[in-house]
Amino acid sequence: MIIQSDGKITMAVATSTSRFDNITMAPTDQILGVYKEFKADTSEMKLNLGVGAYRTEELKPYVLKVVKKVNLVYRPYYYNITICVYESGIILVTHFVAENLMLKRGENKEISMA
Repeated sequence: MIIQSDGKITMAVATSTSRFDNITMAPTDQILGVYKEFKADTSEMKLNLGVGAYRTEELKPYVLKVVKKVNLVYRPYYYNITICVYESGIILVTHFVAENLMLKRGENKEISMA
């Protein structure tokens, strides 16, 4: 209710309308479903492999076996990948992606990282 300076009372009714009201909800994202299952799991043995760097309970980096294998394969081409991931992150990933694109497309192909 709004009382104006001339003493008149004006009633205002708020309505909620959205341009998205007629859009049906998309199915649940499968990745979010995995996260929900993880949160619901009561096992003491569960290991969170979600976003972020993996750490042991002593907060030391936990390196997955597959990362160790890749490290052995690429060691002649790069310095220790597992250490580099924690120290320089995005720099290694960009270089690593560029090298993989070269392998995929052929060494003589030009690669743009823009």
